[in-house]
Amino acid sequence: MVEKIRLRPLQTSDWAAFSEMRRDPVYRRTTGLAPCTDTAILQAEFAHLQARPETWAITRANIFVGFLQFSPWLGPDGLPDETSRNLDYLIIHSQWGKGYATAAVAQAIEKALSQFYLQALWAGVAGNNPASVKIMRHFSFQEQYTVSETPFSQISAPITYYQLKIN
Repeated sequence: MVEKIRLRPLQTSDWAAFSEMRRDPVYRRTTGLAPCTDTAILQAEFAHLQARPETWAITRANIFVGFLQFSPWLGPDGLPDETSRNLDYLIIHSQWGKGYATAAVAQAIEKALSQFYLQALWAGVAGNNPASVKIMRHFSFQEQYTVSETPFSQISAPITYYQLKIN
């Protein structure tokens, strides 16, 4: 059984755990997200996430174990699609395999339905991240397409995009 997790707004007290998580080089292998060692950049990233109403800390007993966010999704015309969001999440490496991401995604889907009235969630998953692929399949996200390059970051493996139609 997964320990109960909760999504709540990011708090200043989450900074140290967030910073440690984003500095961890293991993320490069599974997300394509390069670790960051520049404190000023990390502080700006944290402040940006903290200011967004669609970003939450994933917590267990009110202790930060990761974060989850809805970010804008661009439609086929390259313009933001207000009916869809991209779902991003990161879990602290030492907390992997405990079901926290699955529980957080379940709560995110509920938020997409009840608070944001979205029609679809999208998620990009690196091909070398079988745990996230399993989560996508668990929640019936459908594979849509794969890219081997992205303008946003260097990626270590092709990224497959999954879609969950909500309405």
